[in-house]
Amino acid sequence: MGKKENTDGIFRFVKSDSCKVSVNDEQQKFVSDRAKIEKALKQENVMGFDIMHGEDIIGFAMLRQYEEKGYFLWNYLIDENCQHQGYGSKALRELIHLMTSEYRAENITTTCINGNDTALKMYQKAGFIITDVIDEDDIHETDLILKTEA
Repeated sequence: MGKKENTDGIFRFVKSDSCKVSVNDEQQKFVSDRAKIEKALKQENVMGFDIMHGEDIIGFAMLRQYEEKGYFLWNYLIDENCQHQGYGSKALRELIHLMTSEYRAENITTTCINGNDTALKMYQKAGFIITDVIDEDDIHETDLILKTEA
């Protein structure tokens, strides 16, 4: 599979070169398609992680490093069969811990497509703050940042 990245929590993050989980049809519009994810993961500054709970892959996270200590959380998915069990919020907190402890992230940014209220609430609960709301002809999103520096 890939190099295992350890955390102190109940999830493991395993480096991955593809997204192996699925979301329901309604959620497809909120995430990149598999071909775009696989193409992006070939870039040197992009990394993907399978989110493991025990031996099961329950999610996927993809991040792009945009500056020395800054990362963009490009895609974050919990498999449709594992949703509504608290995995998304708990794994996000552990992903943040991984990014700060192993990758020295001081800023993690992300965007939420307008209408993805569940994700927006999850990010805000994890400490992300809204920096911009864009509602233009071809862009409808909320931009968020988490500053992890002390």
